[in-house]
Amino acid sequence: MIAIIKHVVEQIVDAAKFAAAVWHDARSLQAEAERKYGHIDF
Repeated sequence: MIAIIKHVVEQIVDAAKFAAAVWHDARSLQAEAERKYGHIDF
């Protein structure tokens, strides 16, 4: 039972890290686009 919980928690942590990385990439891409093309509303 504990192994299952540990596995689920690890998957959630991995998903959160992935989401944070994607969010960071999206923000940096938006910042880059704003420098090139002016302000973009999101």
